[in-house]
Amino acid sequence: MARVLKVLGRVMRTGGKFPEAPCSRKNWFFGHARELTNPATRLDIIDSWCEAVGTCEYRLVSRRGLLVTELEDVAKLSALRPRTVQRSFMIRLAFEYFAPGVFTAELPEWTVERRIVSPAFHSNARLSEYGPKIVELSERLCQAVGGKKVAINATMYKFALDSIGLIGFGQDLDTLRGGDASMITECVRILGKRILAPLPYYRLIPFFGDRMDGGKARQRALFQFLQDVVRRGGPDHTVLAKLLEKNRSENNALADERLAGNLATLFLAGTDTTGTTMTWMVKHLAEDPALQKEARVEARRFANRPDDFGTVPLLRSLFREVLRIEGPAAVLPLQNATEPVVIAGRTVDPREYAFVIPLRFLGKHRLPPDEKDPTNFDARRWVDRKEKDGLRPWPKALMPFGFGVRTCPGKDLSELEALIAVCALLRRFEMTLVDDGKGPHKTTFAFTMIPDRDIYVNFRNI
Repeated sequence: MARVLKVLGRVMRTGGKFPEAPCSRKNWFFGHARELTNPATRLDIIDSWCEAVGTCEYRLVSRRGLLVTELEDVAKLSALRPRTVQRSFMIRLAFEYFAPGVFTAELPEWTVERRIVSPAFHSNARLSEYGPKIVELSERLCQAVGGKKVAINATMYKFALDSIGLIGFGQDLDTLRGGDASMITECVRILGKRILAPLPYYRLIPFFGDRMDGGKARQRALFQFLQDVVRRGGPDHTVLAKLLEKNRSENNALADERLAGNLATLFLAGTDTTGTTMTWMVKHLAEDPALQKEARVEARRFANRPDDFGTVPLLRSLFREVLRIEGPAAVLPLQNATEPVVIAGRTVDPREYAFVIPLRFLGKHRLPPDEKDPTNFDARRWVDRKEKDGLRPWPKALMPFGFGVRTCPGKDLSELEALIAVCALLRRFEMTLVDDGKGPHKTTFAFTMIPDRDIYVNFRNI
């Protein structure tokens, strides 16, 4: 009851410190929530608010958010992480239920977890050890799509899931050939539902709340599975083997539960994101024969190693442009947890607002003034043959993997997965986008930003 009264008190509070987001469906109780009901239009609405007002506030029942649209303010928030500015409490609460790891950890635990997790990803030598497993799965991927019309979004999700299983701890989930990974995919579905819920029902209703959506049973099954994996230990050349090796050298070693939580983080943060990025890459290649032909030349000289990234500047440019326009992480929710922060000339007290960084808006509208057609998709936008790696430097507005010291440690692994998979397809097939008669594909919000419907592609053997 106390929690319910607290929510009602926040709902009844009037006034704010910042311009209010323009909303035609605002309600005294739900606030702006009704305007954001449809996942297919949610991000477009947020972008329209940012274009119309700039930095502005909104309310979802009792939760107040602040859309931060100026790069100097974003840079300030970046500099204050992780001590003063942390991940949004509600997002952290929902995510940590299924994956208590480095993604959700804050100080002082974050320092230890980051020190143990990062070495598994942060060198070309480490990533090269994972390459052969990804190549093995790319062969399965080619077998799964060869000579067929395929829903590429579902197929790429399975490829990403199988990659995490093999790279993470040597477990062959084999979903590309019919293996069952519902234990993980159901956790992703429930997590997305909880993040979207305007009321955190699983907190407001003791005991029954976290059982209303089946989350408790799924969480127990996932953790039992992953803790058993941790106790058995990981084969050589897996993320788990690296975690266990580093953990043994730590004075404050992580318990098996936290190690299992970091494996869960790999699944929940690394499947939708990488799978969706690869989906859009294939979609753009399949609808543009000239782009596909040019990319195929690069694919044939790529040796599936991070040291060879410089040989595929066009494909890397495509990877970046997908992240800019159709990236799986379109917003980044934060909060000032310990001290007041000045945003747009106004002082924000701790936990007063959730800071929401609109990543897609910044990527489209805060690029340098001389950028050509910044709101349009251009697969060749980042190619610059004069640069050492063939790519222009990323502007400060592009933050698809977060920013500052909290940048995602798996970002290079994600790019390696995408390049190996897409290059394998380019070498073997001519790809053609299937027109379903429903107009352009758009993004919609689930756990991450995903295609609003299946994207079908025909794969014809070369």
